[in-house]
Amino acid sequence: MEFTGILAARSHSLWPVFIFGLIVVAAMIAGAIAERRRRSELEAFARRLGLSFTPRAWGGEGQFAGYTPFDVGRSRRSSNLIEGTHDGVRWTAFDYRYSTGSGKNRRTHHWGVVVARVGLSFPRAIIRPEGFLDSIASLAGFDDINFESEAFSRRYHVSASDRRRIYDLIDARMMEYLLSLPAAHWQLGPGVVMHARNGRFSPQEIEQRMGMIKGFLSRIPDHVRADTATGAGEA
Repeated sequence: MEFTGILAARSHSLWPVFIFGLIVVAAMIAGAIAERRRRSELEAFARRLGLSFTPRAWGGEGQFAGYTPFDVGRSRRSSNLIEGTHDGVRWTAFDYRYSTGSGKNRRTHHWGVVVARVGLSFPRAIIRPEGFLDSIASLAGFDDINFESEAFSRRYHVSASDRRRIYDLIDARMMEYLLSLPAAHWQLGPGVVMHARNGRFSPQEIEQRMGMIKGFLSRIPDHVRADTATGAGEA
């Protein structure tokens, strides 16, 4: 009886472990199903726009060194690559992840990236939503390029390698356009207009970001376009 009682007690103590294991397995299965569904949606989206889709690891993210978030963390990996030309612009969109910390503090960060490769040599610039800490920093004299539009300067924190060229690019018409859009994190550089954010883009969000970037490109002042044209990028 005593032996039977011990077995019953041990069996009872193992139930939480067994249930936890079942929960973990179920979560893994659900995650795999969701990932398969998402990849199918991305592939269908790419096909509809005449773009290619590759689910496996890409490895080409190194070409974006110097842009956020490609210079931090380790175990860097990109996947679910969509690329090709649509509406006269060469597009690259992909999922990106990297890790920080170690052991119990290890954390994996997931990002979505949409890039237009254009034949225009922009100055390196970041246009991102203004935050509370940015306001404090500006009072202390830290670099933030302000514009004639108070509404635009309140909404966006702008930094650039060349102030004159960024002033030429972001004229009144461009400011009006950016203010009409949902706040987003823009990165510019030679031949690059990039949207990258924490979390992965759905196919609908990728298409929305492509539209936002197309609108940006269509509003570049003619004299800026002429000054920055490189003859590569846009088809």
